[in-house]
Amino acid sequence: MTAVTLGLGARNLRDTDYFSKSDPFIVISKPTLSGNFEIIRTSETKKNTLNPDWKDFYFKTDEICNGDATLNIKFEIYDDDGKKGMDGKDKLIGQGFFSLKFLESAYNVHTKLPLMDGKNKKNRGSLVVRTFKYHDTNSGSSNHNPMRVGHIPSSDSFAYNQTSAGGYHQSNTTSSHYPQSGGYPSATSGYPSATSGYPG
Repeated sequence: MTAVTLGLGARNLRDTDYFSKSDPFIVISKPTLSGNFEIIRTSETKKNTLNPDWKDFYFKTDEICNGDATLNIKFEIYDDDGKKGMDGKDKLIGQGFFSLKFLESAYNVHTKLPLMDGKNKKNRGSLVVRTFKYHDTNSGSSNHNPMRVGHIPSSDSFAYNQTSAGGYHQSNTTSSHYPQSGGYPSATSGYPSATSGYPG
């Protein structure tokens, strides 16, 4: 069994508050066979910041992507409305769809990943991968990449890719229930090009 530690942050998020900065948290969802997205992790809220760094996540890879490192996962950042738990009043700041293979590449070359608004494809900041490490849970050792990764696409597939075709429908209580999130994108699992690195 393989697992992964994933540390995420965001930079230069769009501010959705009038009198202070946003209180962002991140929601991670995986696609289901029915075409919906099922929420598998929600971070803590970081208060009054547009450059949050959340606590690291730990996943079994079967849980997050069914063992397929090229499968796109949805990352949504919301502004917490202050009430306990997620609800429809939490404003969507930005979202992106990235595979584990893509996240690993972004970590290796210190590339920021674009976050869009889900409607007009306007930039809403960047996602940064602070930590990325695979673990072999059977032996207790760490591995570089023991997962099934499919083909290696060309680097031009780094461009953000989201379909304009309709959204998805909530099928059960564990599925993502935010209508702002848009549709399911085609696979985007290539290698990002190197940039100057993450800003502070």
